[in-house]
Amino acid sequence: MTQMWDVLVCEDFVDLREALVDYLEETGQWRVRAAGNGAVLRRLLVERVPQVLLLDVGLPHESGIDIARW
Repeated sequence: MTQMWDVLVCEDFVDLREALVDYLEETGQWRVRAAGNGAVLRRLLVERVPQVLLLDVGLPHESGIDIARW
């Protein structure tokens, strides 16, 4: 059985977010969740901390760097 890794993708550009999610899901090795902004990301992080976080540093209204420090 292949190990599944939990990844959370945070990207405000919808096409890029969907492409990343689709690619990761197609590999069969990732359980993928996605957020389009910092508020949704924080809610998802409270629910479950992922093993990997792909975080856009240029989110609108909030810096991804500030979120990473949160």
